[in-house]
Amino acid sequence: MESASSTAFSLALRRSSAAELGGGGGGFARRTGRPRVRASALSYRQFVQFALDETALHTRVAPSPLQERFGSMKPLDDKTEIELLSYEAPKIRLLRSLSIQGSKGLQVLDFAMFPEPEYDLPIFCANFFTAAETNIVVLDLNPLYDVVKHKEYKDKYYEGLMSLGLNYAELLPWGGKLTGESLRFFSPIVIWTRFKSSQHMHDVLYSAFMDYLKVPCLINCLFKGLHCFF
Repeated sequence: MESASSTAFSLALRRSSAAELGGGGGGFARRTGRPRVRASALSYRQFVQFALDETALHTRVAPSPLQERFGSMKPLDDKTEIELLSYEAPKIRLLRSLSIQGSKGLQVLDFAMFPEPEYDLPIFCANFFTAAETNIVVLDLNPLYDVVKHKEYKDKYYEGLMSLGLNYAELLPWGGKLTGESLRFFSPIVIWTRFKSSQHMHDVLYSAFMDYLKVPCLINCLFKGLHCFF
């Protein structure tokens, strides 16, 4: 299952990689009832672990049928680690993560949380790509509807989050021009950025990931049984 953010991220990545990147088996176990993943310094698996732990704090998380089907993918070489995790929970039809760690600092994360279809909640999506010293990032709460045409949907879910988006817009500057085809998938608070690798920028991105995952509309509706408003 592919999120709108994943589709748009692929479009942006194809347009960016030629110009900027042309030269240039994770373990799984259970501990205290929560899924665990291996992580290392500057690893996107730290992000995945936080999302799994945060979700497990509020609801019962169980492997989905996709976990058994695709969880044992193996790379064609011995230098790449691929980890696919797939879970479901009450009100969450799918929480899935694909992470890749390769040689020379190559990392990919494609993470999404899909609420059950009866809720009109945004879809939490994180699509990160790192190669050598370059990072290409999309982090968003993907709207189910075009927020330009559906102002009521935009006001319902994003009006109270604009300050959050503006805060990270200063820390993670806009990554450059996107096509209209890509922009229609994103929310008003999308983080679309490119930056050179550093511990500081990794920490800023991790902070944004945590804050976007814990926005009130997701926590209140998915985990606390409250109305899906701010």
